[in-house]
Parts: sequence; structure tokens; C-alpha cells
Amino acid sequence: MIKKLMALTLCGMAFGSLMNVFVCIVGVLVTGSEDFLTQTQTGYVSQAIIGMIVGIGWSVPALVYKVEKFSLKLKVLIHMGTGFVVFLPLATYAGWIPTQAGIGVAILSVVLMVAAAFVIWAGFYFYNKDQAKTINKKIKEISR
Repeated sequence: MIKKLMALTLCGMAFGSLMNVFVCIVGVLVTGSEDFLTQTQTGYVSQAIIGMIVGIGWSVPALVYKVEKFSLKLKVLIHMGTGFVVFLPLATYAGWIPTQAGIGVAILSVVLMVAAAFVIWAGFYFYNKDQAKTINKKIKEISR
């Protein structure tokens, strides 16, 4: 279990860092300014650390999928709920949610972030489902 926790933590840090870099690149392209990061409430180091913490906040709760007695809906609720509990306050602090632009823009940003989270989750879900199907097929072939 410790090994899996460490792997998820490191993967979360890597994925959070990747998303941070991606968002910064998009931010520079959208704003047309290399000073995109200086327009946020925190500096680059804080942004990078927050990105890693958010990545951990999304990856480590994936351990819930190992609990067989929980339904898929409950697992998703625990996973997504924990991810958003970590993400929303840190994203607000980091300036990723543009609260200064008005409530409508802030709500739209959160809605887009929720949609992105579910798209990423669906990608992992369908990938793992396909992997399980492939493994089961190979097991059936071997046992014949």
C-alpha cells in the first residue's frame, strides 16, 4: 500500500507539474505576454508547488478504486470530491480562478475546470476498462 501511495504521489506531482506548464503556455499564448505568470497572485515557485499539491490531491484519492465494496458512483464521488476540496481553495489562492473578473467569469472558469476534470477522469476510466478487457481476453485464450 505504501508503494502504491508513493507512486500515486509522484505521478500526481508529475501530472500537476505538466498541467501547470500547459496552463502557463496557454496563458502566454492567450494573453500574448511572456509576463503571464507575473499577472497571477503568486510567483512561479508558488505556482509550481501549488500545481504539484493539486496533482497529489487528484492522484492519491484514486486509491479508493481499490475498495471493492464501494460502488463506482461512490468511488467517483470520493475521488472527485477530494480532488475539488484540494483544488478549489488552492486555485483561488493561486489566481487560477479569475475572481477579480466578476462572478460570472469565476463561475465559468470553475465549470470549465470541472468539465476538464471529468474529461481527464473519463480518459483514465476508458483506458483502464479497455486494458482490463484485453487482459481478460488473453486470460481466456491461455486457459483454453
